[in-house]
Amino acid sequence: MKTKEQGKYPSNSSPEQKASEKARAWYDELEVIVGSIDEADMECHGVTFLASHLLKKNGISHRCHQGYAEDSRTGALVIPHYWLEMGDGWVLDFRLRMWLEFSDDIPHGAFFKGDYSYIKYHGGVCEVPKSFEDGTDDLLIEANISHISMPKDFLKERDCF
Repeated sequence: MKTKEQGKYPSNSSPEQKASEKARAWYDELEVIVGSIDEADMECHGVTFLASHLLKKNGISHRCHQGYAEDSRTGALVIPHYWLEMGDGWVLDFRLRMWLEFSDDIPHGAFFKGDYSYIKYHGGVCEVPKSFEDGTDDLLIEANISHISMPKDFLKERDCF
C-alpha cells in the first residue's frame, strides 16, 4: 500500500471535499489496525462483516452497505458488493480492487469518498448476519480477527474531529 507521501490520495478533490488532516491520520491508522482482515480468504461480504464486528466491538460507529460499485471512468461494475460507510465521508472497503482492477487509482482499505469521485457506490444499508453481529461464529471470528486490538488512545482520538 502506498503511503500518503507516495501519493496514496489523488489530488482531484475540491477543497470542500477534502478530509481534515486529523481525520485522514486517524483513518490511516484504522486501516493499519484493521488491515490484517484483508488477508482473510473471503470475498467482500465476509471481510465487510468481520470489519463491522471489530468496529462495533470497539464502539466505532459505521453502517454496512450492500449494492454495487462503479468506476464511472470505465463503466466497470462490481455486482454485488459490500462495504462499510463511516458516516463522515469515509469508506472501509478491502475488496474493490479485487474486482475492478489492482491499480493505485482504485481505492483500497480506508479512504475518503471525495478523493475518488469517479467511484460510485449504489445500494443501501444491510444487516450484518447474526453470527457476525453477536460473535456466535467463534471459529470464523477467532481465525480472522482475534489478534486485532485497538489501543484505547486511538479510540479516544476519534472524538477529536
